Amino acid sequence: SAAELILFIFLNNLQVSFFVMVFGVFLGVFPFITTITNGYLLGFVAHEAVAVEGIFSLWRIFPHGIFELPAVIFSIGIGMRLGITSLRYGISKGKKRVGYVFREALRFFVFVVFPLLVVAGIIEGVLIALSV
Repeated sequence: SAAELILFIFLNNLQVSFFVMVFGVFLGVFPFITTITNGYLLGFVAHEAVAVEGIFSLWRIFPHGIFELPAVIFSIGIGMRLGITSLRYGISKGKKRVGYVFREALRFFVFVVFPLLVVAGIIEGVLIALSV
């Protein structure tokens, strides 16, 4: 159903975004790899969609991308900030600083990334349900 699809898409995006942010504390390696992987996959899928269905096929994914891409990019940025902070101050010596940045990252995630992913999931789920 459309509701199950929306929930699945939302939870998947939420999980990926959260782990990108949290695992950034390990020197920012995971967010960096995620950035490269997402860029490659997005480019590949866009290329294949255009090759099969034409340039207008991208308009179907555009509406949810307005919300999903910034949410993912914000999560990557937060993860990189955690990585840079842990690298600069060290996890053991700079526990207070890393803890502060982590709390701020969680706050930003809850009040900015989460709502963006909710809207993106609803739009994507509805568009997929309507196109089937």
